[in-house]
Amino acid sequence: EEGGGGASIGEYHARFARRASLPGWGVRVKGLHPDVDEARLEEAAARYGKLLHVTVFFDEATGESFCRGLLLYDSLQAASAAAEGLEGCADARLASPASPLRAKLD
Repeated sequence: EEGGGGASIGEYHARFARRASLPGWGVRVKGLHPDVDEARLEEAAARYGKLLHVTVFFDEATGESFCRGLLLYDSLQAASAAAEGLEGCADARLASPASPLRAKLD
């Protein structure tokens, strides 16, 4: 489920329930620039390790970004590296135990 058109909050809850049974380590990201989509977030986040899933959340009614997303990595080491590496440009936190992408990802 990498890439795609983003997820509404309703879809997020359904995906979260499915992800609860998936192996992996999550990083919550908030403060994304409104123009950042899943492809751009994946491009920026892939340097830290193997991504299993990338989601950027959008409002169902308006299609506007909520400016937050979720990254799912295959290892704690990769997730920790992403949370640390995205700091300064994103508020990234390990989803189990993240600072804001205020500018567009380059």
